[in-house]
Amino acid sequence: MAAGELNKAGSVALPDDALPIIPVRNLVVFPGEVAHVSIGRQVSIEAARLAVEQSRKLGILLQLDPSQDLPAPEDLHPVGTIVSIVRFVTAPNGMHHLICQGEQRFEPTGFVDDLPCLATRFEAIDEPEEVDAEVRARVSLLKERTEEITRMLPEVPADFSATVLAIESPGAVADVIAGFLDIDLDEKQRVLETIDVRWRLDRVLNAAEEQLNVLRIAHEIGAKSKEKIDKQQRDYILREQLRTIQRELGEESGGSDLEELAAAVEQAGMPPEVHKEARKELKRLRMMPEASGEHSMVRVPGGTQAQPRG
Repeated sequence: MAAGELNKAGSVALPDDALPIIPVRNLVVFPGEVAHVSIGRQVSIEAARLAVEQSRKLGILLQLDPSQDLPAPEDLHPVGTIVSIVRFVTAPNGMHHLICQGEQRFEPTGFVDDLPCLATRFEAIDEPEEVDAEVRARVSLLKERTEEITRMLPEVPADFSATVLAIESPGAVADVIAGFLDIDLDEKQRVLETIDVRWRLDRVLNAAEEQLNVLRIAHEIGAKSKEKIDKQQRDYILREQLRTIQRELGEESGGSDLEELAAAVEQAGMPPEVHKEARKELKRLRMMPEASGEHSMVRVPGGTQAQPRG
């Protein structure tokens, strides 16, 4: 059937060898990945509608420039993903949502004119099957790094690690983990365009190592901060307990003398080192029981000594 002709239902028929395309601004879908795509542009809605009506698959292609509202074929990346439609729904606000399953990489070979959506003839890209010792070693290391990352991210589903460990295809391991990792969109697209499995595994392994290093540093900082906060809280509790004990024993520090002494220290114009040491001693003095002999020798402004109490 020629492009632009109507089928029996009165809808535009897609050529048998054409793949309707949804251009996306901020999403890379990998084979094996379940993705949610929100679509609002009319050409994308038409592509999804025709695919559903005619039981077709869709092609997802990332735009080169996300700011373009109506991208032309030359405005799209050269490698995308063929997806099957799991669900296509329209929300009450009019936004359309597509749940799709990534299946295979593809390259556009010639866009079709006279259609209400973007559509292209295409070449599906087969997954390389070569597996040698070097590939297996990369797969093993990548799985180890991913498992370590998941242990440091409590929000990751509990069964994700088991799912990754069960995957046997090296290319599929790289794709699933690339979709999971927190890496930028351009790097994800580069992974999608990397057909050679060794190179693809190396790209994803480098990204996993970078994310793992960031997580390790973040955890170290968090642990140090928690230790500091815990120490401050412990010191505060101990000070409060000491004050309670002093009050019960009738030995609470004499506030007026110490406040006068603190004011005298601040107004004395001491050299920095002497001032620092004086404040340190004042802090120590505040913690002493009033019955202490050392506490009773407080100096008050004017250079005189307070007389021993008792």
